[in-house]
Amino acid sequence: PDAPALAKAGDELVEGTPVGLIEVMKTFAQVVYRARGGLPARARVVRVLVADGADVATGDALVEVEPL
Repeated sequence: PDAPALAKAGDELVEGTPVGLIEVMKTFAQVVYRARGGLPARARVVRVLVADGADVATGDALVEVEPL
């Protein structure tokens, strides 16, 4: 939580780029960009949709992207 964000507006994303961390029961898992479901192979982060420490559910969008 005290570390800099893994993804921020303007960052370029490609397959496997880390975009954040999810904590489940005190265990952290890295969330990476996957170009699936209509997402482009290369994208730019427009904005981060979830604040640090916010609750998220499966399928929630974490970042808004635009194709490069």
